[in-house]
Amino acid sequence: MQAKDKPQSNTKINALDKKYFREIFMLHADPADQKIDYEKLKEIFVMVDFKPNDKQTEEFKAMFEKSSKINFNEFLQIFSLKSNN
Repeated sequence: MQAKDKPQSNTKINALDKKYFREIFMLHADPADQKIDYEKLKEIFVMVDFKPNDKQTEEFKAMFEKSSKINFNEFLQIFSLKSNN
């Protein structure tokens, strides 16, 4: 049964993880636009005890250089990057 619940690849986020990530994201998102800024992202990292390495930190900062806030789908991409590094 565990093999069935396991994602097919280490970059794919399963439905349960997605629900968990959405709940965390919405706790920090601006209610007006349902987006977070870099400071909120860092708060989420503290909350989930994730300490990005230097390469990840640079990738995350680059995301926010394009736009000052990110939406939920962009947030999920961060955790796909996390699983690749």
